[in-house]
Amino acid sequence: MANMYADCGFLVEARQVFNEMPERNSVTWNALITSIIRRGELGLAHALFDRLPNQNVVSWTDIIDGYARMNQHEVTLSVFWTMVGKDAYSKCGCMESVVKVFGFMDAKKKNLVSWTSIISGFAMHGMRKQAVHSFKSMENKCLKQNRVTFLSILSACSHGWLVEEGHEFFRKMVNECLVEPKIKHYECLIDMLGKVGRLEDGFADFS
Repeated sequence: MANMYADCGFLVEARQVFNEMPERNSVTWNALITSIIRRGELGLAHALFDRLPNQNVVSWTDIIDGYARMNQHEVTLSVFWTMVGKDAYSKCGCMESVVKVFGFMDAKKKNLVSWTSIISGFAMHGMRKQAVHSFKSMENKCLKQNRVTFLSILSACSHGWLVEEGHEFFRKMVNECLVEPKIKHYECLIDMLGKVGRLEDGFADFS
């Protein structure tokens, strides 16, 4: 009933019915949020999204796609980065929208956070070649990568069996960018080299 009101544009009535429901589950939450997004009321949809007890793949995808369709590029990437920080994006189907938004963004607004977001998304979706390409594109823009950026690209290389590329990225991180590796960086390195029986090649990187 609530999403029916929302679909017809009666958003006040939709929220009233929703608030009076004795029980609300993820289906009812997502249905209302989706309906409100379709009406272009992203502020209201996001407010409901923030109240959602268990944000799942449907809710994350809907809110990100909603901002993307409204050409709110910076907000789209901001929400995506929030999702990355919560480690909630591995099953999210919103990468296509995020990539499209990133492509439309003004080059001057593509900063460390937005580049790292897109690389992280590619890494967690198994899109290793796209992650490597984005990392190198970021380098060409003379943007300095940080510890999170390197962890994302190392993770992509580890999961994608890109051993040579991953080992080279690790060396670049330490020797050129002077970023001190943490345990997770070493874990990626060990995983990469271990898959091809070359753990001894990484001993020098631990010294």
